[in-house]
Amino acid sequence: MFIVKNRKIFYSISILFVIASIVAISIWGLTFDIDFKGGSSVEFVYSSERPSVDVVKAKIDSLNFNPSIVDSYKIVPTGDKGYNLNLRTITETERNSLILAISSSTSNSVEIKKFNSVGPILGKEAATKSLVSIILVILCFFLEIRNNFNCCIAS
Repeated sequence: MFIVKNRKIFYSISILFVIASIVAISIWGLTFDIDFKGGSSVEFVYSSERPSVDVVKAKIDSLNFNPSIVDSYKIVPTGDKGYNLNLRTITETERNSLILAISSSTSNSVEIKKFNSVGPILGKEAATKSLVSIILVILCFFLEIRNNFNCCIAS
């Protein structure tokens, strides 16, 4: 009964969240990660203390990949000693060079926990299917609301 008595307040809150969501998407857009764009993800852990992000970035930036990966990757600290690196799809040779670069410190060995590579075709397909799913869920949501209101009005 509380919700029914105060339905205008709850409608206002819902409308406020919808408007805030639309504004946020308009301003920042939807950013797709490698799961949707395609690319490579490397998760690695240092045996002892984790070096700073700047040190790891300097090692990665020193690589001479063609096309260059400078400023086109994302590195995020994970756990106490690790990092997760997302970048464009890399070849096996580039992968080996990357592993050598991040493990170049002799006193601090690196263990590669995970390496994933997603092709751009698979990523594009996942993005398309995700957007279609979102649209279908919203459509079903509105159809259910319409059905409930028609049922209540007809009674």
